Amino acid sequence: MEREKMTDPLTKIDKLAKASRLEETPSVDVSGRVLASIRGCETSYGYAPLQWIAVGSTVAAAAMSLSIVSLYETWSDPLNTLFLDLIWGLL
Repeated sequence: MEREKMTDPLTKIDKLAKASRLEETPSVDVSGRVLASIRGCETSYGYAPLQWIAVGSTVAAAAMSLSIVSLYETWSDPLNTLFLDLIWGLL
């Protein structure tokens, strides 16, 4: 008796599977509507704000790289550290 209760849901699923195999799929052709909607789409310019953000960040990165290169040239010379200390001391 206990075993019948365990297989009861499985037999219901098997009956549903057999019934679904007998059903026919409806014949619906939506390709014409889909192609018409694709052809009717206009180009959207939704990326314009992102492009301006990219331009701004590129300009900021270029400015930072130029300033870092000039700072590196100044700090890489060991004698500049002595002279810069003297200059700041005189000010």
